[in-house]
Amino acid sequence: MRGGTSQHEHGHMRRCVTFFAVALSACTLGSTANPSTPSTPASASASATMSPTRPSTSKPTPSSSPAPTFASPAVPFATAIHFVDRDHGWLGLSDGILASIDGGTTWSRQASGVPVGGLWTYDVRHAWAMSRSDLYRTIDGVHWSKASTPASEIGDVQFVTPLIGWLVARQPTPVPFTGRVQLAGSLLASTDGGLTWQPASTRSIWSVCFTDERNGWGADGKAVFKTTDAGRTWTTLVDLTIADDGPWYPTIRCAGATNARVQVTEPFAALSHAPYLMYRTSDGGKSWVLEYRELYTLGQTTPREIPQLGSYPSVFNAFRDQDTWIVTCSPPAQTQDMLVLSPAGNVLGRGTIPFKSCVNDASFVDAQHGWVIGPEYHASETGSVVLRTLDGGASWKHIYPP
Repeated sequence: MRGGTSQHEHGHMRRCVTFFAVALSACTLGSTANPSTPSTPASASASATMSPTRPSTSKPTPSSSPAPTFASPAVPFATAIHFVDRDHGWLGLSDGILASIDGGTTWSRQASGVPVGGLWTYDVRHAWAMSRSDLYRTIDGVHWSKASTPASEIGDVQFVTPLIGWLVARQPTPVPFTGRVQLAGSLLASTDGGLTWQPASTRSIWSVCFTDERNGWGADGKAVFKTTDAGRTWTTLVDLTIADDGPWYPTIRCAGATNARVQVTEPFAALSHAPYLMYRTSDGGKSWVLEYRELYTLGQTTPREIPQLGSYPSVFNAFRDQDTWIVTCSPPAQTQDMLVLSPAGNVLGRGTIPFKSCVNDASFVDAQHGWVIGPEYHASETGSVVLRTLDGGASWKHIYPP
């Protein structure tokens, strides 16, 4: 499945991790691409402008000396990551975007001055980045420009071609927020690569996963539904039976028209636990199986035999081969778990990630090759680091900061 993962979640739904307040002024990207100008082939552009150089450690002018510690303000925090294949990928920072053509061994800076909250990709030339309420894009894999400001708060983003895509505009969290209000989302569609957006549906939608230009999955609250007309109309597949008033916020990820998983969460936490339930279907949504649950807060309302992934909701997505990868969240712990699951729920692979708290974002292109962003703690400060595995989570290498 083409797509990416987003670090941009409502404050009431964030995992129990340390987040970083970054004071950045709003400014435009350092380099822009003219959408009307024919883009060069990805390989030629990469060799010309994405040479394997280390990223600068200051903003916006390169510093002549290294910062004393990587967690200092001079070193940008890693915020979002997405790889298209084993070699090509982007890293979102608190002040811009880096790119790699060698799996993250080396990075080159492509954009500066913009705090990135999420990354989504179609291929090595087409990608989108979220910065607050603005959406940026590249159409040649190298140069980035502002595409649009589609919503005050952006949720899921997905493109099934370089031009056709969807975005969920989410209702901003009210202040003060008690958690008992079910927030709404609106589905927007684009046919020009994200330059303009139009309402695609009248129903509330919190998360989507499209498989082609017309067919897709959607979820809102406890309901899961499908569309066959590009999101204009939806047919409800299931209203999940959950013995709790909620509110519930779903994340749906799919691997074609047959297989999908949905994780529903509540915006509450108690004693280092937060409620979540994960369901799967392998028959196009005709039947759903409760696969995992959080035990502490939902133990009395769910079957005893249903296992737990972690104490908080997981990060997960689907491979193109129908399997699903999952990174669990259990703070505080010595490690977090990585799982690869078949459509039927069989555990095909398992690894451990050396983070004591939850990952902030993750990207896997297959069962062996993956990248995760997570916290690294020091005596007086906390930083973010990027790790890479080439063996399904058996071992990890630090690849950012350099």
